Amino acid sequence: MDSKRLFHKPVIIVGSPRSGTSLLQKLIRENPLFVSVARESDVIWNPYIHPSVNSWRQEGLVDRKLGEDDIASILNAYRNKALPATVWSRWSRSRIMESPFVSRNVRRIYPLADRMLTALRGIMPARQQALRLVDKSVHFGLWLPAIHQVFPNALFIHIARNGRNCVRSMINGWLEPDRFNTYLLPEYLRKDGAKYWCFPMPERWQEYLDMPLAERVAHQWVDIQTSIINGLQVARNEGRYLYVRLEDLTGEPVKTLRTIAEYIEEPYAGYFEQLSASIPVVNPTRMDYLSLHQHVTQHSQVIIDIISDIQIKLGYQM
Repeated sequence: MDSKRLFHKPVIIVGSPRSGTSLLQKLIRENPLFVSVARESDVIWNPYIHPSVNSWRQEGLVDRKLGEDDIASILNAYRNKALPATVWSRWSRSRIMESPFVSRNVRRIYPLADRMLTALRGIMPARQQALRLVDKSVHFGLWLPAIHQVFPNALFIHIARNGRNCVRSMINGWLEPDRFNTYLLPEYLRKDGAKYWCFPMPERWQEYLDMPLAERVAHQWVDIQTSIINGLQVARNEGRYLYVRLEDLTGEPVKTLRTIAEYIEEPYAGYFEQLSASIPVVNPTRMDYLSLHQHVTQHSQVIIDIISDIQIKLGYQM
């Protein structure tokens, strides 16, 4: 299956957790010209990039490439799971994900719903026209070799947030494992009773387990951003890379959305112009963490030392 024929210039959003990837995906996928999968597309990629496939060394492709059958299977899964913008706009208007019950149980509910949707779409006639796909995952930064194979003509948008604020928000996520746990660790890899690893799992993740939480997350953020910067160098040289800062998207929406619309080759007038008047809030922190203060203040200088080089590369001041 040819990705260039099935999906015309798909838009792939990359970034660290808590940096605005969900917001940017929402802004693009509710455009009537796009299709997108539910939540993040991890369910499509996990058979190929899950850490268990790599003996828990890390997630992503390790010393290997996807085969042609693998690529065809991934593209077919996208074809069966991708839904049009009208579905996502209704989903947003329903505000169903704002329900604490749904949010807590979405990991349990989603696999069944996904299987039902995939079975239904599998018996429907295949679309003939090329589609604009938009997809995001906070893990994409560690999966770029696989993404390049499946979507060789992709347009990448790298969204970043001030590292100090992003690390702080990621620490919040680690303190709420029911919502943000990503990988259930094998028993032999658990330390101090910790069952889960939250967010992406980079190559050096086991070195970070003995560190204080704030330092662990700072290294995690650096590894994700470094992988994105290095992994998108070719796309950058080919004009298939756009860098966006969350602070600019929310603070200067007209200018930033014009830039995004031009980059993805869609008109600003109409859909994006209306969006610029009111940027929504996506995935807000739901809890106040009394312990966050100690995690950050006790290690604030160490965090700054860890993130400073990448922070400056991304255009932020320390």
